[in-house]
Amino acid sequence: MSKLALKGIYQNGHVTIEGHVVTDQAVPVVINFLADNLAESAEPLLQTLSFKKAQELSASIRTSLADALIEERRAE
Repeated sequence: MSKLALKGIYQNGHVTIEGHVVTDQAVPVVINFLADNLAESAEPLLQTLSFKKAQELSASIRTSLADALIEERRAE
């Protein structure tokens, strides 16, 4: 898989990319936020994450986690 990095701006729910990529297909992308002040807004989310709770919830899975996720997606 090749990767291409482009700069852009996120503001009011929209991303504006500096540059243009020509493709005839939908392409998955990953957007990284580089601003230092974003760490403060992510703090409440980080406080709700619990490794111990995730372990407890996954204790009942009797197959691989990947297989369990695939079955869950198929059921939707």
